[in-house]
Amino acid sequence: MRLKTAFNKLKAIDDKVKDLRFNPDLLDVLTSVGNFVFTRDLDLTTVFFSSPISGVYKYYFDQQEKRWTSNKDRHILEDNLVRETSKYFKGYLEL
Repeated sequence: MRLKTAFNKLKAIDDKVKDLRFNPDLLDVLTSVGNFVFTRDLDLTTVFFSSPISGVYKYYFDQQEKRWTSNKDRHILEDNLVRETSKYFKGYLEL
């Protein structure tokens, strides 16, 4: 999972990222800011993202654009993560 790799790289340079818990349908990133939790449902092609900063989002995979898009306002998951993590952590979340 790209997210796991990206957060592991961030963990290597920033001690605010404490630990990562991972299984095929869940990624829980424990940080000093709070937990970033990603849950996926491959049957519905959805990802739920819970952020300690901005709350809960639901994303659908956009087949045409080949990216995860919010069902509320059509923002992109990767853009939201980079925006949130860049405010609180050292380095850049490479997705």
